[in-house]
Amino acid sequence: MVEECLKSLNEDTSLLKDGIAKLGGKLGPIGLAMAEDAPVKIVLANYAAENFEIACYRSLRTAAEHCGEARIAAVMAEIIREEESMADFLDGEIEALTIEHLEAEDAKAGV
Repeated sequence: MVEECLKSLNEDTSLLKDGIAKLGGKLGPIGLAMAEDAPVKIVLANYAAENFEIACYRSLRTAAEHCGEARIAAVMAEIIREEESMADFLDGEIEALTIEHLEAEDAKAGV
C-alpha cells in the first residue's frame, strides 16, 4: 500500500533501504533465537518493532494530511489500525510467554 502511495506521487522506495530493512528483519530473530529466553525476547522485539512502525505511519499520515493528500492519509490510517492490532496481540502474549519461560526454568532447576 505504501508503494502504491509513493507511485501516485511519482516517487519510489529506495532499493538499498528496503533491502537492509528486510535483511535486518530476517536476521534479527536468528540472533535472538540463540538466547535461552528466545520466545520472550522475540515477542518483545516484535512488539517494539510494531510500535516503531505505528509511529512511522502516524508521521506519514500527518505529513500526508499537511500536504493535502487525503487518500494517502486514509491509507496510512488503515495501516496504523492493522499495526495496532498486531501490537495488541503481541502485548497479550508477553506475560504468558514470560510465565511459560519462568516455569520451564523452575522445572529445570527442580523448583
